[in-house]
Amino acid sequence: MHFDDRLDTVLRLPDSGDGLARIQYRQLIDILGRLPASAASDALEAGFARLARLSERIPAAEQARLLRQPLQPITNTRLIAVLAQDEPGVATGPGPGDPAPPPRPVAAGGSPARTVGRA
Repeated sequence: MHFDDRLDTVLRLPDSGDGLARIQYRQLIDILGRLPASAASDALEAGFARLARLSERIPAAEQARLLRQPLQPITNTRLIAVLAQDEPGVATGPGPGDPAPPPRPVAAGGSPARTVGRA
């Protein structure tokens, strides 16, 4: 399946530095969050295991910040359950008093600029 290819690519990357760990966390949230709850594969289990390890490594405040950034809708009930069991800032997402995420820069030509290597 297509998601397995994307997931395999993310899982092949090292998470040796703090920046890479944050990038992988965000990528896994995006990939796992769009999968149907009925999806099952070894890659999927490895993805959830990696997400759990990254969640232990990345401070909760940083996880909450990453989750506040624009994301694809999270529709996977398993991932929602995992996030709901985390610390309050991660589990609840942005609160009413939290600042809105900064707007994404717009490249010449009107499309959002892509940032590479930053999380």
